[in-house]
Amino acid sequence: MGLVQWLKGQFLCHLVICYGFFVSGLLINLLQICTLPLWPINKQLARRINCKLGYSLTSQSVALLEWWSGTEVTLYTDPENYQLYGKENAIVVLNHNFEIDFLCGWTFCERFGVLGASKCLAKKELSYLPVIGWMWYFLEMVFIKRKWEEDKSNFVQSLQNLRDYPENFWDKFQEDYSQTGCFPGPKVTPPCRPWALINWLGWTCLLLYPLCLLLVQLVNSGSILTIMATVAFCAAVSFGVRWMIGQTEIKRSSSYGVPLNNK
Repeated sequence: MGLVQWLKGQFLCHLVICYGFFVSGLLINLLQICTLPLWPINKQLARRINCKLGYSLTSQSVALLEWWSGTEVTLYTDPENYQLYGKENAIVVLNHNFEIDFLCGWTFCERFGVLGASKCLAKKELSYLPVIGWMWYFLEMVFIKRKWEEDKSNFVQSLQNLRDYPENFWDKFQEDYSQTGCFPGPKVTPPCRPWALINWLGWTCLLLYPLCLLLVQLVNSGSILTIMATVAFCAAVSFGVRWMIGQTEIKRSSSYGVPLNNK
């Protein structure tokens, strides 16, 4: 294992990444709240602004998947349809088997230039989570309660609200489907775009500078109580981030829709 790979596995690196994502996310949420007065005046402009703000946050995760972990994505598709990807609205059905499936979906959206406006079906509980959940609320995600009789009308209404959306978007239905063991169409690897990495590096540099100044002042203060309080705060943040990530685990899923499929 090389030095770089060893550093990537260290808790301190993970804490710095989480710090950048969480703090930038809160700042983006604040900017999204500032767009509320614009909605009754110019809804389309408010949507475009929220798309850019949403991209500024979600692209950080995409940058980590592509540039930090070195994950490569492969697409099996019809070459004729491939030319249309990112140029029109589309509904994509995902086989949600692993915790990072949504992240791989975001990566495809980024490579086709629709990440900022991408939509998905999400649990209603996620709308209350800071950063990601609040961002999704302003991006008009379709939130469901996993009760079909209640979700049916909300689902239809939410999609109708997106008919005049100013940006091309992908709506990812996270449902299970039968595995065939093969993929149709030839293998295609969409080109990787640098914007996600540039955005992530920009936020990291911007937020690490005041953090480093704070740490220097903390060490110079020599206060054991302050240092212990800082360590406790970092531990609490780490626990909170891990809890938020845990909400996406497959084992927390439900049997929503299974009774209907079994009929």
